[in-house]
Amino acid sequence: MKNDDLIFDNSKEINSLPPILSPKQTADLLQVSIHTIYRWSSLGKLDYCSCRKGKHLFINKARLLTEMFTEAFQSKG
Repeated sequence: MKNDDLIFDNSKEINSLPPILSPKQTADLLQVSIHTIYRWSSLGKLDYCSCRKGKHLFINKARLLTEMFTEAFQSKG
């Protein structure tokens, strides 16, 4: 099974997630550790799709997925 097939297999799961994700939901969606999400945030890699309110981090699902797909297609050529 190709990576693209995995993305489409998860579409129902992705659509069932709320529009604003917690760091845990984001980590599960991207299949990385929650520590990676916090590290990416502290490095500014999630600035386009996240905001902080006090100690809480919120990630906009639509912006995250749009940016990840855009970046993936741009890096392929």
